[in-house]
Amino acid sequence: MTEVDLTNFFSWTFLLHFIRALVTFNISTAILKGKRNIFITFASIVIPSLVYSWIGVSLSTLENELFIMVGYYILTFIILCFSVEGTIFAKLFTAVFSHVAYLIAGYVGSLLTTFLFGATISIGVQLNITLNIFLTVCISIYSFSFIFVAFINFIKSKTDPSLKYKTKYTFYYLFPITHIFSSMLIFQAIKIATPEGFAKLTQRDPFFESWVIILMILCLSFDIFIVFVVDRQSKTEEKNIRNEKELLKNELVYSQMQLLKKEQSEFRKVKHDFMNLLTTASGFIEIGKPEKALEIIRKTGGDLAEISGTPLCSNETVNTVCYIKQQAAEKADVKLKIEISETALLKMDEYDLCRLLHNIMDNAVNACSLLADSKTAKIFIDINPDFFSVKSVNRTLQQKKSRDKKDGHGNGIGIIRDIAKKYSGTYTAVQKDGLYTACVKLKNIAPKA
Repeated sequence: MTEVDLTNFFSWTFLLHFIRALVTFNISTAILKGKRNIFITFASIVIPSLVYSWIGVSLSTLENELFIMVGYYILTFIILCFSVEGTIFAKLFTAVFSHVAYLIAGYVGSLLTTFLFGATISIGVQLNITLNIFLTVCISIYSFSFIFVAFINFIKSKTDPSLKYKTKYTFYYLFPITHIFSSMLIFQAIKIATPEGFAKLTQRDPFFESWVIILMILCLSFDIFIVFVVDRQSKTEEKNIRNEKELLKNELVYSQMQLLKKEQSEFRKVKHDFMNLLTTASGFIEIGKPEKALEIIRKTGGDLAEISGTPLCSNETVNTVCYIKQQAAEKADVKLKIEISETALLKMDEYDLCRLLHNIMDNAVNACSLLADSKTAKIFIDINPDFFSVKSVNRTLQQKKSRDKKDGHGNGIGIIRDIAKKYSGTYTAVQKDGLYTACVKLKNIAPKA
C-alpha cells in the first residue's frame, strides 16, 4: 500500500490542504454572503490558502508548526475582509469557526480510521500514513464539515423567517454525510471478506488502491458540486421572488389607476345633481322641515360612500387589493363586503401585505363561489398602533374528514402562516355551523432589514 509523506506538499499532501480550504469556503459561504458570484468567492478563498499551505509545508518544523497554522487563519480573516460581506466580528468569527470545524472534522476522521483500519487516534498527527487511511480522513473531514453548514443554515432560517425558503436546501448539505457511512460499509465489508487485511489485499490486487482513489475523487467532486448547485438554485429562487414582486407592483399601479378612474367617473355622475340636492335641502330648512333636509343629506352621503364600492384607508395597497378582489368577486357572482377600521399607519411591507390580503380574500371568495346561494364573504380589517388584523367570515361547504380542499380554504395557508410568523403574529381558522372564520393578527411593525 502506498504511503503518504505529509512533509511533502505534492502530490498527496496537497489534497489535505485543499480540503482545509474547502472547509473554510463552506463555512464562510454558510455564514456570510459573497461580494461577487460564488466562483470568484471560491477562487479568492481557495487559491491564496493553497499558496500559503505550499509555503507553510516547505518551511514547517516542529517548532514553528503552530505559528504557521495561526498564520493560516489570520490569512483567512484577511481574505474574508475582501471577499464577503459582513461585520468585522462576523468575519473574525467565521475564520475561527472554520478552524474549529476543521479540527472537529479531523478528529471524526481519525475516529473513523480507527473503526475501519484499527489505526490509533494519533494517526491524525503522524507524518507518514498509508494512502487508504489518508484518503479516508480527507473525505471524512470534508463530508463532516457539511454538518456544520447544515446546522448554520438551520439556525439562520429559524432566526430570520424571511430565509425560510432556504431551509429545504439544508437537506442538500446532508447528502455528503452519506459518503462517510457508505465508505464505512464498503471498507468494513472488504475487511470482513479479507481477514489478512488491506495491506495483503493491495498486494494481491494492485487495482484495489486505484478503486479507492476513484471512489474518493467521485465523492469529493459530488460534494464540491453540491455547493454550487445550492447557490444556483437559491439565486434562481431569489430572482423569481424579485420578478414576482415587480409584477405585483405593476399590477398594483395599474389597479390604482383603474380605481382612480372609476372614482372620477362616479363623481362626475353626481356632480350635476349634488348642488341641486343641497339647494333642495336648504329649501326644506327654510320652510321649517329640517327632517326632510336631513333625509336628503343622509341619502346623498350614502350615495357618495358607495361611489367606488371600496372602503378607503390611508394605505393605498390595502385600497387597491380590496378593489381588485371586489372586481374578481363580482365576476364570480360573490358579494365581498369589506370593513376597515384604521387608527394608525400600517408599517407592514407592501409585498407581504399583498400576499396576505390576496390569499385570505381569494380563499373566502373561492369558498363562496361553490355555494348555491348566500354567496357573501365578509372581510374585517383593523389597523391600530399595536396590531394589524384581517378576519374573513363566510359560509362554506361542509368539509369531509378526508380534508377535501375543494372549498378553496386549502390554498395559500402556508403563505399566510409564514407571514404571520414573520410579524410575530398568529393565524387561526375555525369552521362551525356552516361558517368558516379565518383570522390573522400581526404586530404592526416594520419588517427586518
